[in-house]
Amino acid sequence: MKIYRSDTLMTEDASIHIFSDVCEKEEMPIHVHDFIEIIHVTDGSADQTINGETYHVRRGDLLLINYGSTHAFLPREKVAFINVCFKPEVLAE
Repeated sequence: MKIYRSDTLMTEDASIHIFSDVCEKEEMPIHVHDFIEIIHVTDGSADQTINGETYHVRRGDLLLINYGSTHAFLPREKVAFINVCFKPEVLAE
């Protein structure tokens, strides 16, 4: 299982990383990370598995994935999303 770390995603002085992406058939295999992730699906649909539970997500859905949660992403069709990743300390601030 791949482990993503905030220090490879965010610069040292940043606590938040925001990006958008479009996936057609590219699966994101099961992984875990040390940051919180919010995903807003802006178009299309996919299956998102979080801690062993699979959810069908589609345009308009918002997902919150806590740090340390295992999850995977499998597009059902072309899917677009906005991803907001932030360190847990941001909530304490």
